[in-house]
Amino acid sequence: MKKSLPFVLLSVFAMFFQSTANGQVHLLLTEAVVTPTSDEFIEIYNPTGVPVELTNYYLSDDDNYALYPGTFGAGPPPVIASSDFIVQFPPGAVINPGQVVVVAFDGALFLIAYGFLADYEIKGTDPVTQDMIPSNLGSTAGLTNSGENACLFYWDGLTDLVLDVDMVNIGTPSLTNDIGDKTGLAVDGPDADTLATMYLPDAYTMPLQLSDPGFGFSTKRILLEGSHEINSGGNGITGHDETTENILVTWDTIYIAPDPGVVGPGVPVELVSFSASVNGNNVKLSWMTATELNNFGFEVQRGRAGSNFEKIGFVNGKGSTTDIHYYSYTDENLMEGGYAYRLKQVDLDGTFEYSKVIEVKLMTPIDFELSQNYPNPFNPVTAIKYSLPESGNVKLNIYNLLGEQVAELVNGYKDAGVHTINFNAENLNSGLYIYKLESNGFVRSKKMTLIK
Repeated sequence: MKKSLPFVLLSVFAMFFQSTANGQVHLLLTEAVVTPTSDEFIEIYNPTGVPVELTNYYLSDDDNYALYPGTFGAGPPPVIASSDFIVQFPPGAVINPGQVVVVAFDGALFLIAYGFLADYEIKGTDPVTQDMIPSNLGSTAGLTNSGENACLFYWDGLTDLVLDVDMVNIGTPSLTNDIGDKTGLAVDGPDADTLATMYLPDAYTMPLQLSDPGFGFSTKRILLEGSHEINSGGNGITGHDETTENILVTWDTIYIAPDPGVVGPGVPVELVSFSASVNGNNVKLSWMTATELNNFGFEVQRGRAGSNFEKIGFVNGKGSTTDIHYYSYTDENLMEGGYAYRLKQVDLDGTFEYSKVIEVKLMTPIDFELSQNYPNPFNPVTAIKYSLPESGNVKLNIYNLLGEQVAELVNGYKDAGVHTINFNAENLNSGLYIYKLESNGFVRSKKMTLIK
């Protein structure tokens, strides 16, 4: 029986189930042993508040894993060395909120080494332990003693490309045994078309650990990724570039005896950004978290010069998660003048901490203005701000380079003031687009770039 985690999520979360058919659940690799073979395992943790079906999740130690869909289409397929593997979780496999699953290489020897059964095994030596599906399994598959890479990835069985979920450089692998660089790789998988799809560029900056764990020791995650990797433009399941995580910070550097089934305490809520935008006489507050641990939610507080902060609203948190989450709150019908805002982040146990204070000033603009969208390039959401010195009818539309309208954002009467609107381009292809503002004879266009 595995030890329970010190921060088990509230049982109410267990009533909800999230399908992973859309590939949006970010699991974590949390521990690994590379030697001796009898002790070898890889541990996976579910930091979210929902059960995750593992059927379309895969493990691999080969940098060719990104070519896996090519096995079932026009290719190219991966070339797997005799000591490497790609294995898939069996149908019906599930990892519950806050749960750890342990994948052993040799289930029978793992039982002897640790005194309990692994959740899954790769080599099929134990009749009781459930077997992983050996998609590509070398004759001497295992984790290389001198150092190894490990990757957890997601594939729906249909598309050309896989999605990285999490990866780590265990120890100091050789250049031929390092994490894969998917930049420029094009794969034609089993989808209906015969066109190859190219992976986005990988930053490929993940460092090596300073030494390998050594005989009878493990390497273990001690921090969630948070801001320790690039969170956009990569090939990750949530838009992260998994090849960039600074594992010298997020994984241990002093190796300890393995303890499969137990995860370190992680980190509390990591607030990446907190900003405000003015839209007429409304103020929209926006913030983003990279990680959350037992986060009950955010109390929104407002203050003015000479007055204390007061609660004006509350936004529920996501519990425990390592996915990026976006939050917003709109303070409406304000008078002209200056305002200050802060967030009071509250944990499930009642502990709290405050964000930085941000200040805004409401005033009527003196000129028409169309600002550059932010972020730019973007994927798939960006914000467009425009200013109106007088009230009137406003049109704000998106066009492709052929001049065809692809989205209508605003078409109606707007009050004088500064307005911000979010544009979600999830249904559009990557490329260059033009957004155009028209109001009371004012016409202005700007370009923006969508990169998926």
